Amino acid sequence: MGNLRFTLLGSPEVRHADQLLLFSTRKEFALLIYLAVEGCIHLRKILSELFWPEGDALHGRAALRTTLLHLRHLLGEGASVDPVSHLLITGETLGLDFTSDVDLDLRTLHEAWTFAHASTHPAPTMPEDAHCSLLGQLQRVTSLARGQFLEGFTLRDAPAFDDWVRFQREYWHLRINEIFDRLSRLQFEAGELEVAIATVNRWLVLAPLHEEAYRRLMRLHFAAGDRYAALHAYDTCRARLSTDMQTEPTPETVALASRMRAVAPPRRKEAHALHTAPGAFSPVLLLDGPFLGRTTELSLLIKAYHTAQRGQTQVVLLQGEAGIGKTRLAKEFLAWAEMEGADVLQGRAFETGGRQCPGRLAFRHLAGRTGAPAARTGRPLPRPACPTRRQVRSAQPLIRSGGTPLAGPGQTRAARLVHR
Repeated sequence: MGNLRFTLLGSPEVRHADQLLLFSTRKEFALLIYLAVEGCIHLRKILSELFWPEGDALHGRAALRTTLLHLRHLLGEGASVDPVSHLLITGETLGLDFTSDVDLDLRTLHEAWTFAHASTHPAPTMPEDAHCSLLGQLQRVTSLARGQFLEGFTLRDAPAFDDWVRFQREYWHLRINEIFDRLSRLQFEAGELEVAIATVNRWLVLAPLHEEAYRRLMRLHFAAGDRYAALHAYDTCRARLSTDMQTEPTPETVALASRMRAVAPPRRKEAHALHTAPGAFSPVLLLDGPFLGRTTELSLLIKAYHTAQRGQTQVVLLQGEAGIGKTRLAKEFLAWAEMEGADVLQGRAFETGGRQCPGRLAFRHLAGRTGAPAARTGRPLPRPACPTRRQVRSAQPLIRSGGTPLAGPGQTRAARLVHR
């Protein structure tokens, strides 16, 4: 009988007894693949309608019988004295016997994916035997992934089969992304930066538009002390998205690149020790980034920023329960805005602070930043009061001419924004 091995991640291949099978028609090939992937028993009526929809039921059943005859001959089952066969055939049903030495790369992928989801521990806290077992399974799957499911394969006269292929292709594409994501994360957490970079580069060959893969590559290069390579990965991401999808990177990716421009990476000679020494800074911080779970809110803030640049005053209120990350989100956004060239004015007030106005402190910072003495901004501000509209307007010429020049049309309206 011999082993029957299916390789479907990429250009499809089927080998029997280590020999590549050459099918006389594409529908023979497609039928055997369908039986392997679905893994159950099918009615002949359903299969004939799926693969031969253009004819009536009689002609469809006849075409299926002919195809089965060729498949049995190809697998050496027609004249074989071996009572065990790969195909399960009855008068009304058809299937594939997986107990008959059948290997399917998709099954290997699914088993690894299930194992990875069942093991949620990060690398530093995972038992060594479980860590090695999981790494082995994930690495094996990534080596099997040569491309998309049934890459380049189609049946033009069987649209229902092509619809099935598209669904399966998307399903396994998502599973492959999750496998590469988990493997590169484990390698990153273990401090295996070079190995993780190689994993992500293979990931991007299979998913060249996957932004999370680009962000992972940026963080890996940065953690390895190579800011140039990290920003080159960002430029590649931006160019690829612009060319293939006519879109820009998400705010999370843009913010990550801005942070990397502003923060010095670890020295290359120290990078390995930094991520492997006991008690050292964990690469998980670079891995997860500052906006985990806050992409939507960050997008709204950046959208408001660009709207203000076009001359439309914006006010944003961050509201929610204590401890959910409002302050951190605000600080990270303001840091991003400063990297973009904005002048950031900050003021604060407390519920027990009486009539203290947050705009008062921000306005004084604005006057000091432009190099203007308090007298030139109008009358001295009473301690508990906010700046008046007249005082705010009187500061605008100083904002435009004094101190550090403000870049961007939205920034010349900073004082007006403070007042409003």
